Amino acid sequence: MLDRNFRIEITHPCDLSNIFHPNLYNWTQSIKGLTIEDKKTHRRRYNLTRKMLITTAYARREVISNVSQILNHTRAINSIWSEDVLYWATNKDYFNQLSNNLYYRKKFKSYGIMTKYNIKLEILFPLFYEILFRPVDKIQRQIDFYKTKRKSKQMICAQIRTGKNPTIPDDKLLPGRRNISETIFSFIDSNISTEDSQIFLTTDNEQVYHEAQHRYESRLLYVSGEITHIDRSLNTDQKVCREQDKLITDFHLLGEICDVSIISNSGFGFWGNLRRYKPFEQLYVFCAGRIYKIESMWHLYKMREQNQNGELC
Repeated sequence: MLDRNFRIEITHPCDLSNIFHPNLYNWTQSIKGLTIEDKKTHRRRYNLTRKMLITTAYARREVISNVSQILNHTRAINSIWSEDVLYWATNKDYFNQLSNNLYYRKKFKSYGIMTKYNIKLEILFPLFYEILFRPVDKIQRQIDFYKTKRKSKQMICAQIRTGKNPTIPDDKLLPGRRNISETIFSFIDSNISTEDSQIFLTTDNEQVYHEAQHRYESRLLYVSGEITHIDRSLNTDQKVCREQDKLITDFHLLGEICDVSIISNSGFGFWGNLRRYKPFEQLYVFCAGRIYKIESMWHLYKMREQNQNGELC
């Protein structure tokens, strides 16, 4: 898309290469000629021009705005930032801006994505995820193992993120989720569950797991392992890194085994659900004490808009 080599480098809190291999594209390739040895001092020095772009949630507002405006333009990124190496630190997606950029719209067409209305998350995220990532063998074996545990025609998936709790005491408070587990479990029991249904649960709260275990007994499918949050858990003695197997297994199962999905208003549940073959088929989201049926990205945006841009969720 950018007419550049593409590399991913994530080392905090854990090295990404410990949990993922490149799949169809090698994002671990080295940057040739980045540094050279100075013949006089025999020290390494940079040989290529570099530019750092930071558009994470903590970046300056004007920087985020400027990047969005540039991507919305009709020019290629290389015509604006001509440096040899662009380091881009972000936790955002720019599909909408790129869909409005005539230059990149033409690039998308070369990949068979013919109109701007097809340049959207539910189409491109699962495509790019599969192109880029393949779980390391031990995690893939665990994913395959839990997929064999499916014994019923209907798998109901519940992703319940409560926020700060005894399992992850350093997490942020999410006041709108005080009754999230009971609301979701009651919704499952009253609306979509049958005696033959299985319930797959992923959660950030061990107490929620015990509630589900008591409620659903042998019908419950749950990946064993310590519960962690990659950004919120204390990484004492690399604990978070050791427990990534469960996290990635949960994420993949959300996209591969669910007939019905009930998720929190959280990135983990949202991105995991987008890997489903039909991500908006029987998708429900908990927000501010209610369960919303979500049939498209528009419905999700409207739900968040009605609840202070998701702050009440």
